[in-house]
Amino acid sequence: MSRSFSRHTTQRLMNDPSFAFGRVYEPLDVVEANVVLLQARLATKPKSQLTLDYIGAQFASLLSRLEDSGEAVITAYAQPTIPKDVWLTCQLLRIEKFREDLP
Repeated sequence: MSRSFSRHTTQRLMNDPSFAFGRVYEPLDVVEANVVLLQARLATKPKSQLTLDYIGAQFASLLSRLEDSGEAVITAYAQPTIPKDVWLTCQLLRIEKFREDLP
């Protein structure tokens, strides 16, 4: 297994909200693409605004919007395997990576 494949796989897993929210969404590609777009959008916000509560509300809103629009459906309910604050902290790290790439 190449190092870059491993990094990509880890990033893809951390972009899957089912680990923290306990709801399995399909199609995962649609959910992941929207998670990445949200990460990029949040990178443009002031750092002081990016609290875990704020980020959590943004992700909850995203998931609700995907459900309401029919772009994604819940296919299963599961016990969250990662505490939500840990998952959100990982999201914050991804947001910071996007911020580094901003002009």
